Amino acid sequence: MPWFLTTDRAELKWFTRPPDNYAILSHVWQKGSGPPEQSFQEVQQINFECARTGQNPRELVSAKIRACCVFAGTHGFKLVWIDTCCINQMSSAELSEAINSMFVWYAKATICYAFLDDVCDCETPASPGSSFRRSEWFKRGWTLQELIAPKDVIFLTHAWTPIASKLSIAPTLHEITGIDIEVLLCKTSLEKVSVARRMSWAAGRETTREEDEAYCLMGIFGVYLPTIYGEGREAFIRLQEEIMRRIPDATMFVWGPRGDVVDTTRGYRSVFPTSSGISYIDESCLLATRPSCFTGTSCNFARVPSREFAAVYGISQHSAHFTVSSHGIQAICPIIAFSSGCILLLLPCRETVEDVEMFAALLLRIQSESPPYGIGTRLPFEEPWPLSSTIPEKTALSFQLTDQVRYRQSHQPVRFVLIPSGFDFTTCLQRPLRETEPSLRRKWKRVYVAYRRQHILCIASPSDISSTSPLFDLRRDASMSGPPYRLYFPKWVVSRLENGGFAVPPEFLEPLLVLNTGARHTLSLSNPSTEEELHIELRTDAPSLPSMSSRSRHRDLGQLWCTATVHDRSVEAVETQVSALTLSDSVEEQADNAGVAQDGFVELWEHEGGCGRKEVYLGRWRLLLAFTRLGECPRRDDPVSSHVYLFDIDLVLADIGTRALEEAASRDGGFRGVVWDIDVDLGHNSSSSPISLGTPDPARFRRDSANAVAGRLTEARPVACGSSLPTEPSWYGTIAPPEKYAILSHVWLKGTPAREQSFQDVRSIHERSQQAGEDHLSSFLSEKIKRCCELAAAHGFKLVWIDTCCINKESSAELSEALNSMFAWYAGSKVCYAYLDDVPDSEPPRAANSLFRKSQWFRRGWTLQELIAPRDVIFLSKSWVPIASKRAIPALLREITGIDEAVLLGTMPLENVSVARRLSWASQRETTRIEDEAYCLMGIFNVHLPVIYGQGMEAFIRLQEEILRRIPDATMLAWGPAPAT
Repeated sequence: MPWFLTTDRAELKWFTRPPDNYAILSHVWQKGSGPPEQSFQEVQQINFECARTGQNPRELVSAKIRACCVFAGTHGFKLVWIDTCCINQMSSAELSEAINSMFVWYAKATICYAFLDDVCDCETPASPGSSFRRSEWFKRGWTLQELIAPKDVIFLTHAWTPIASKLSIAPTLHEITGIDIEVLLCKTSLEKVSVARRMSWAAGRETTREEDEAYCLMGIFGVYLPTIYGEGREAFIRLQEEIMRRIPDATMFVWGPRGDVVDTTRGYRSVFPTSSGISYIDESCLLATRPSCFTGTSCNFARVPSREFAAVYGISQHSAHFTVSSHGIQAICPIIAFSSGCILLLLPCRETVEDVEMFAALLLRIQSESPPYGIGTRLPFEEPWPLSSTIPEKTALSFQLTDQVRYRQSHQPVRFVLIPSGFDFTTCLQRPLRETEPSLRRKWKRVYVAYRRQHILCIASPSDISSTSPLFDLRRDASMSGPPYRLYFPKWVVSRLENGGFAVPPEFLEPLLVLNTGARHTLSLSNPSTEEELHIELRTDAPSLPSMSSRSRHRDLGQLWCTATVHDRSVEAVETQVSALTLSDSVEEQADNAGVAQDGFVELWEHEGGCGRKEVYLGRWRLLLAFTRLGECPRRDDPVSSHVYLFDIDLVLADIGTRALEEAASRDGGFRGVVWDIDVDLGHNSSSSPISLGTPDPARFRRDSANAVAGRLTEARPVACGSSLPTEPSWYGTIAPPEKYAILSHVWLKGTPAREQSFQDVRSIHERSQQAGEDHLSSFLSEKIKRCCELAAAHGFKLVWIDTCCINKESSAELSEALNSMFAWYAGSKVCYAYLDDVPDSEPPRAANSLFRKSQWFRRGWTLQELIAPRDVIFLSKSWVPIASKRAIPALLREITGIDEAVLLGTMPLENVSVARRLSWASQRETTRIEDEAYCLMGIFNVHLPVIYGQGMEAFIRLQEEILRRIPDATMLAWGPAPAT
């Protein structure tokens, strides 16, 4: 605990360990239009100035810090700790230590002052509807541990008047927060409270940063984690993994919707329909995605000793065990399997309902022949819909009319069931057991359960991916042929298409569209306002037809196909799409011919995991088609259920491309040279004038008047250059990236004086420009920054992100977050400009020995993710002339980099590519720092690491360790020289 403030002078003092007697402040950080919180650097600067002038620093600090020092001083305290100014957040080491030690620091404090600036002192805190009960302080994540940890808490109003203490109003605090009174009074240790109940205390609380939802709970569970800002929801997953390692408590898995054990087992279906998009993916995971999942349902569950657990179910005595693995969570628990396919995973936890002990059991759902299991199902039921009520929005659910009430078929989600003590499981059977059938046995078993989204999203095996086929070998074996395919159109598809101006065909309003084997069905959608038509042809192939892949391992299986074409007022576009439609009738020929262009062709497949998707650009549209099998693996007793599919369509305007660049090239004063390979519309060009190559207007940086307040951290991510001129120069920063921004990818200049301008350089330029005037600013900025801002402004962008000057590298915390977020920032950009300073615009990139092929940009480590992550990349020559786009030359880029075309075009998720293949893409690339060989690959594998420069090759070892922990792929271990043949 390094820094404290003296109460008499507000001077910062360093301590190697917490002193014996100090006060501590708990408060809600200032947001919005109010004065910002003063940081460590600002208070330190005030201390330096006052040491020179002889003033008392306490008179110059913010009103909150000054009032806290005065209040603590009047109570005899010489030291006070305030999180806003007593943590050097520029140091990632100090920030991580503070976050991991926060609970202990509050617990050791003599007294904690809780400053509630939205509470007045004219009413009783316990009165119903009081401002005390409604205070924002009770809704923030960090204040949970600041209420529990201290021995006592003194609550102060906005006027710094004491109104209550934790010990005096514990029952009222229990009503507001749900925290047990014994815990508030420090009479019961947190270890005696179940994990689920502790999670429920945070369910209604919020944090500014996603990661803080996990970090603010570390002290509540007595665990410690490396802080990695930029990892997002992964932080809460890591927290739960660490809790599993430290605390043997299965109540953590009991969250979400519950169901009756008899109704659930009897009504169990192997389908999982949902009317809320892909939210069922999160419900299907064993671990929750955020604390709000524990609202209400989990707060009363408690752990059950192993001896009592064994006696309840009549099983041998063992301890339930949960271990994290790359295949999912390995659970060793008793299970019960029913003939209907329903599997119950019995958990050693219970709650008491009306004096009856109820034990929890998770519903396991088979996803495929290989692990892991999913969690939960959705049970069908009928709900009344009175005739007098308004007709619901168009949906695929069926309706029934009985007397004066309409009954709607709906579905109810269920994750777990409650089993009464001494329950007879034979009541769950549809029929009595025959004498020859075995009874329902409870037995201990080792199973793998999904706990991450990638465990639910069905991904093709890397061995089935081929980069030589123009179809990328996305065709996979279908389920058992014979029964017809049944397609389910969810209501969000209907709403999405109607919002886009398309007239929805009647097939979308039917409960199910039945497609027999070998049949074809065309869905036609038209947009009257734009005279565009979208035609989607669905087709199933009978087994052993010529269209079956020659590489298929199962020749007796059929396939489900989809072909899409877009017709508009352009004759050329119609002819192209008709040609593509003709080609689609000869799938085998296309798959074997790597030279055939597949413009407009979309094919979707059904594979072992039950999910198929493809995303393409058709004209000005981005079209996504997806099948998700609602049934599980085909069973002999129910082959029909495996042929029910959810059919999803997403059709949106492709807002990024380069048509604006082509238009600019044809105008007088436009680009010099030739735009060689551009095929996507950039759009949003707010300027009607051509892009000028003359001296650009000076660029500006913009940021809030002070750093954006982020939970307990003062952060601003990412800092972005303004590509247009604001009336007043200022800094711009956001907690999350803005919705629309451009981003630059380039090779850093080396040496002096041609080095890149840093964050500090540009900030200094900004400060000088305020003194010298705007006319002097353009002479200070580097040519690269000026050109990039000019190009982005010409394309309608107000913000652009450049890594050299938009990361404060003097802050290890900011640098760590930037490296962990880099892939996401490039993926979230509207367009990426790749500046190749060693490539002229006098030759086409496709030329055999072009300098484009030899560019240094393709040999740098960081540019790998900068090529893969963005939706499109515009390549610029050394004179800033656009010469190609990623979507126009995927085959050439594959030839240069070895990256699969489907990955470059975004039609194949990186998870579909083996670890070894992804590592091979970086094998010929170099980085300046040896640690960056690992850090530049974090986004490629979707892992996050603490950034530790100085550890050398250990960084790459840590990367591989994290990959092994997250991804069940042994290809990473197969490297080195091949044996001689």
